[in-house]
Amino acid sequence: MKKAHKSIITLSALLVFSSLTSTSAYADNDNEKEKDGKRMVAPLSSFNNYCTKTLSKNEENQFKESGMSKSRTQGLVPSEMSSSKAREAQNAIRKLTAKNTPAATAAAAVLTTALNTYNTSRTTAITTYNNMATVLKSQCESALAPFKATLATAATTAKNTLNAVTVNAASTTMQKQSARVAYNAAITLANTTFVNASKVAVTSFQNQMNLAQVNLFNASQQADQILKNAVQTAKLSL
Repeated sequence: MKKAHKSIITLSALLVFSSLTSTSAYADNDNEKEKDGKRMVAPLSSFNNYCTKTLSKNEENQFKESGMSKSRTQGLVPSEMSSSKAREAQNAIRKLTAKNTPAATAAAAVLTTALNTYNTSRTTAITTYNNMATVLKSQCESALAPFKATLATAATTAKNTLNAVTVNAASTTMQKQSARVAYNAAITLANTTFVNASKVAVTSFQNQMNLAQVNLFNASQQADQILKNAVQTAKLSL
């Protein structure tokens, strides 16, 4: 009898514990559903990266070699440091001038002209790139403007529709939750629509910026090679 009595007590305790655990699990599940119902999707608001060319480390180095560097605002600006090719030419000119022979003096004059041409070529290439980058960024932003406006309108409409339900004292909890679900769906659709609509403009911007970079790098490399050859020729007079 005692054993049977103990078994009944133990079984009863297990049933009570199981009931409490199940109730807690259902409550946790309901809480999670309630949290999900209150999570709100935010409309896209940061558009800075859409019309901006992200540079790899290799590209940054190429810009540096072309006479440009990142400013504090992360924009590309002409570097104040002269290139290694220009410094090499300047050193050769000083040595030729110091030698003070007719051949060395003539070579120094020719190399000085080559250095000036080099600096002008690099400046022109940098200016051309900067002007092109400004135009392309402006075109990209103009192309995205109507899509941004559509997104903003959709977000405002969705928000107003949501508020009409959530601030209404007569609205039930279920109605408010349904309104939030509908709001999230509307914002998700608006965000997706913006991203898809902007792809053509953004892709065009990136491709044209890549081309502008290539033109800058090629012009810089060509100028480097011409000056390098001029330095080698001038050094023959040392």
